[in-house]
Amino acid sequence: MTALERAYRRLLALYPDWFRREHEDEMVAVLLAGSDEHQRRPGPGEAVNLIWNAVCMRLSPQRSQGAGDVRPSIWLMYLGAALELAALGTIERSLGSMRAAISAADPRFTLAQWHAVLASQITPAMVATVVAAGLWLTFAWLHGHGWRWSKVAFGVFFGILTYGLLADLGQGVAAIAPAAVAVSGAVWLTAFATVTLFLRSAARAESAWHKGLPLRVIR
Repeated sequence: MTALERAYRRLLALYPDWFRREHEDEMVAVLLAGSDEHQRRPGPGEAVNLIWNAVCMRLSPQRSQGAGDVRPSIWLMYLGAALELAALGTIERSLGSMRAAISAADPRFTLAQWHAVLASQITPAMVATVVAAGLWLTFAWLHGHGWRWSKVAFGVFFGILTYGLLADLGQGVAAIAPAAVAVSGAVWLTAFATVTLFLRSAARAESAWHKGLPLRVIR
């Protein structure tokens, strides 16, 4: 093995294992065929291009696990994260109307009580919204990279979202912050659609198994 081939293979080591098993030798042959006779190391442009493509491939869903099939659920997760951030903005814009609604329901409501509500209820809700957005993105990354247990974890997350939405409705939050509850409802629907995709893919996989077909899990 020449020094140039070793250098190319070190760069290709950045790619996922499944890609290297299928294409490493072919790529090395093409790279060597296009190199100069006395070349000892990859050119800067070649190195940057190989590294950039490796990073993009690492961050994208794994093709060997049906990347085209996971994209609908991943895009739903991205949508869920965007809706969580929209809910955060809605809460911030609704602070004035929330205080006015509470004051209208209780004329004795004071500024000190409002600050207590902010500290005990609204601020934690805003922090939880940011955390939820991060969880949506984390689930999207895990699911795209084939971590099957992420489906179970997302099911638990969906249960928490369901409980939170029902709690808000039961406590009358819709009366003082209807826009925020509406966005939360959209978040819940997105999570429900994601779980539905998971269940549908599991049903297809089980059906394929019973029919004796090659099992290809559609995620």
